Amino acid sequence: MTRAAALPATLKRRQLGLLRLVMVTFFIVSGGPYGLEEVVGKSGPGIALLLLVVTPLIWAVPTALMVAELSSMMPVEGGFYAWVKRALGPFWGFLEGWWSWLASFVDMALYPVLFASYLVSLLERLGVAALGDDPVLRWALGLLVIWPFALLNVRGARPVGTSSVLIGVLVLTPFAVMTYLGLSQLGGADTATWTQLTLPDRPLVDAFGVGLFIVMWNYSGWDSVSTVGEEIDRPRRTIPLTLLITVPLITLVYLLPTLAGLVGTPDAAGWTEGALPDLAAALGGDWLGVWVAVVGMLTAAALFSGNLLSV
Repeated sequence: MTRAAALPATLKRRQLGLLRLVMVTFFIVSGGPYGLEEVVGKSGPGIALLLLVVTPLIWAVPTALMVAELSSMMPVEGGFYAWVKRALGPFWGFLEGWWSWLASFVDMALYPVLFASYLVSLLERLGVAALGDDPVLRWALGLLVIWPFALLNVRGARPVGTSSVLIGVLVLTPFAVMTYLGLSQLGGADTATWTQLTLPDRPLVDAFGVGLFIVMWNYSGWDSVSTVGEEIDRPRRTIPLTLLITVPLITLVYLLPTLAGLVGTPDAAGWTEGALPDLAAALGGDWLGVWVAVVGMLTAAALFSGNLLSV
């Protein structure tokens, strides 16, 4: 009897196919170029673009290959916990699971806060100010993410995958528009965006180190998809294909909007944390800035949902 045939009926109804798993992985690892603004603001345009290209080659690709190999060999619930337990024994397997669980308390708390921050920023753009000063309101906004998406996870992996596909389409669309607008204007720019390798007041080594830290964080999380191995349709085929698709997808989603944003805002001083809607507005107008801000809320919700599935 195959492993898939041996699954309980409840898991069979919740299996993730290729498209759903691609989008779940996209949101576990990335969710879009949010959070990358500081790479340009602290390291410089040239270093930022270089790191976005080089880091996946030396960091994401080796990790993804390792995950593909081990997931193909052991497509089980628990994923990396089961790998460590098999290789090093129950004690170290327990510690791996325990540490990952504790780390999730910090990681999972970020996304409802991000959702509330983007919603407050959006309302301020629309002229509704001072909401961000109310801590009770921010708690309430965070619960708008926690409760619905926790319920979605209780229903199983398949609904999480379906919602990730729908949100993924909504998230990728404005960045495709932003990329088109930026690249279409690139030829008319006075100077090449990447000619300023680093900021004038920052040494090359410091700029590289600060930027690498941020970019590595944004290219991490590939192993998280392994924890639902038995809820994936044909995991020995689907997981490697998913990683083959998502590594270049995420690289392009990071690289192209950043390059486009530099056309509209070449001054690195404008690249601060949370400035992506403003960068989009400088490139395409206020409508694009509002669109990217709305998508930021959806991204935060999908990040919460996908990471909740993995833990």
